[in-house]
Amino acid sequence: MSYIKVQYVLPTDAEWEAALLFFSEAFPEGFEQYDPRDILDRVGGDEWDAHEFSVADLWAERPTLTAYWPAEDRAGLADICRRWQAAGFSGDLTTEGYDLPPADAWQAQFRPIVVTDRLEICPHWCRPSGGCAVVVLTDPGIGFGTGTDETTQLALRLLDAADLAGKRVCDVGCGSGILAVTAKKYGAAEVLAVDNDDQAVAAAAHLAALNAVELKSQASDLLAQVPGRWDVLVANIVTDVLLRLLPTASAKLSPGGHLLLSGIHKDRLSDIRQAAEAAGFVETRALTGQDWCGLGLKKG
Repeated sequence: MSYIKVQYVLPTDAEWEAALLFFSEAFPEGFEQYDPRDILDRVGGDEWDAHEFSVADLWAERPTLTAYWPAEDRAGLADICRRWQAAGFSGDLTTEGYDLPPADAWQAQFRPIVVTDRLEICPHWCRPSGGCAVVVLTDPGIGFGTGTDETTQLALRLLDAADLAGKRVCDVGCGSGILAVTAKKYGAAEVLAVDNDDQAVAAAAHLAALNAVELKSQASDLLAQVPGRWDVLVANIVTDVLLRLLPTASAKLSPGGHLLLSGIHKDRLSDIRQAAEAAGFVETRALTGQDWCGLGLKKG
């Protein structure tokens, strides 16, 4: 279906609230809002690694509002533009033709991925290749960790190399639950998926049902609400959060237990290694991707 993209790049922050109100009334079915300040507020925090962002570029960007209007209703769009001008905004709306893809077109970007000789990650609408003993079905869109990103694949490779049969495994910061489900399919006796986001906790339960495996999922701030001790802890989260996790992980591991970490930016690997050594861990495995690293650690 053909649409017209309607956009306003705010020349001044003073118009932000008024422009938001106008767009919410003119486009009640929804619109996009991009504010580089949302990213700038998080740079330097522990919600993500900011290496991929240029702070200078972000400061140069302007907040932007974008909506899509049916191309056949040009009269309606003309009325919106007249009301915009009458409202006295300092800039004009820009418009251009735009063909939106079908609602399910996003699925085409997700295909089965063979991660190791025995592990395949497969979107639930696709047919597995049939060459791997373990197939984990995914539902892209329900949480971080679809199997396509480098950090998740590193974490999956760490799980693949571990002996999980009969073990108790806790997935810390579970996102979609892909690591927890994989651990269960690799023979773990008990698996707990935890996250501080209730949506991720629900996503992990959903993915377990999709794969017909049993595991528990619950809310927890890292290990704060995790009961008991575990044979394996696995975490694919950003470096600063891993640094918070390391000092408390040993107390939650059984003697000789293993800590599998991914989400380590290559520029921060030395930070993680130093913290792991300080926490009494011994490095057993190191994996390196293009930008990210994974580490296998053993409780000393």
